[in-house]
Amino acid sequence: MKVSVLWIVASIVCLSLVGLVRCDSLPVIAIDPPAVNLSQPDIGNNFDITINISNVANLHAWKVRLTWNSSVLNFSQVLEGPFLQSGGDPTLFLASPHAINGSLKEISDSILTNSSVAGSGVLATVTFKVLSEGQSDIHLNETVLLQRMVGGIQPEINATVMDGYVNIIPEFPNLAILVIMCGAITAVAVLVKKRARSRVLIDQMNACR
Repeated sequence: MKVSVLWIVASIVCLSLVGLVRCDSLPVIAIDPPAVNLSQPDIGNNFDITINISNVANLHAWKVRLTWNSSVLNFSQVLEGPFLQSGGDPTLFLASPHAINGSLKEISDSILTNSSVAGSGVLATVTFKVLSEGQSDIHLNETVLLQRMVGGIQPEINATVMDGYVNIIPEFPNLAILVIMCGAITAVAVLVKKRARSRVLIDQMNACR
């Protein structure tokens, strides 16, 4: 009975490890950097994120839809990255000219010959303008990766998708920092004074005894 239980546990562990290996072997399409932290002075300025691919084989074409919080970020532009061009063949890069309600309907790129590339690199660079304080996820939706066509069939590549995150935090003005520091110093002074009074009372009580 003990042997059977151990065999079942060992089998479950092995199957779990196999699953992890399979997940790790998938290519990854991701926003880079995964987290962007900005502050109030950055409002009105632009910043870039890239759409990256890692550990992919036989990539011929790709397509994504990008979404974000339109009250925090405004789309400025998107440019083709160098990865699909790395094989030396011409490419066709297409992107929706305008964002609607925090969504860029389609960004796509494909090699114009029936060839492919492999490895890791940048698929596209996207520029945003900071509109206000707040948070925004940057989602990669409807992601499609395609291999080159073989026998009239163009297989899809399974991949792990990793979104990005932007946080624009308020910056404390110098006056606010000064007030906070003064409050903290006052609180410490009051605490020290109270402890000193308590010590005096204890000494007086001990003297009376």
